[in-house]
Amino acid sequence: MFKNTAIGSEQLENIVTTINQPLKEFTMSTYDLLIEKGEQLGIEKGIEKGISIENIRKTRQVVLNLVTKFPTLSNADIAQLAEATTDFVAQIKSELN
Repeated sequence: MFKNTAIGSEQLENIVTTINQPLKEFTMSTYDLLIEKGEQLGIEKGIEKGISIENIRKTRQVVLNLVTKFPTLSNADIAQLAEATTDFVAQIKSELN
């Protein structure tokens, strides 16, 4: 029933401006919904990325605190406490040296 068509923004604007009013209102509503959905997806991805970055920062800070306050803990112990990987702990330690 539906078919995907590659259409440029200029072509879409030309089509929308040349159609009759009832069809134009429907088309603009559909177009507006598509734009709104794209904006929502962009916002969601931005939020997810922001949350991910914030989680990394928090985990990094926990690892830094554990490394400096408990230098005798092994990488595995620090990783377990910070809910990180041993590679992440090793990377933080190497940055401190």
